Amino acid sequence: DGGVGRGARQGVGAGLFQRMSWVALFFALLAGPLATAACLSSEKREGTLGLLFLTDLKGYDVVLGKLAATSLSSIYGLLAVLPVLAIPILMGGVTTGMFWRVVVVLLNSLFFSLVTGLLVSSLSRDANRAQRTAGLLTLGIPVLIWLVVAISRNVTGVAEWVGWISLASPFSVLSLASSAGSTSHLLAFWGSMAALHILSWL
Repeated sequence: DGGVGRGARQGVGAGLFQRMSWVALFFALLAGPLATAACLSSEKREGTLGLLFLTDLKGYDVVLGKLAATSLSSIYGLLAVLPVLAIPILMGGVTTGMFWRVVVVLLNSLFFSLVTGLLVSSLSRDANRAQRTAGLLTLGIPVLIWLVVAISRNVTGVAEWVGWISLASPFSVLSLASSAGSTSHLLAFWGSMAALHILSWL
């Protein structure tokens, strides 16, 4: 009976951990556009962006400064979720390695959403339109990647490199983080993390 009860608790803990991880991922993807989509567009709309370049600031100084100033609240919000996300470890079924891999995925996904909002903000003047566009991009890019890979798997004779596109999706990275255990899974996980990070910088 003790073994059955322990197994049931581990199953509940693993399921709870996965559900909370997906909720935290959607928070990370939506927090970026809300935080950064209006930071540069508001400066352009008010005509104050040019004043920043009257100083010794360079373009990357302005961008990195805006990113740092607007991302703090999102980072603090994500950090506040992590202790709650760690509770299933006490229930069993979740290892500390799985937990820390999910933490890295959430931080990387938050960075992706923040820089996507910053990109849209640099191309737009309207704050509401910038937030809508950035939100569509941060959720649309992972969904589009998932659709391309899902369709390609049902098409015969498709190129093998199409499967590698899924590595840049936050959805794929989170799935690998919660199930990575073998060496091949770990290599796929870290490769996917690198692909998402490179996509963010691009």
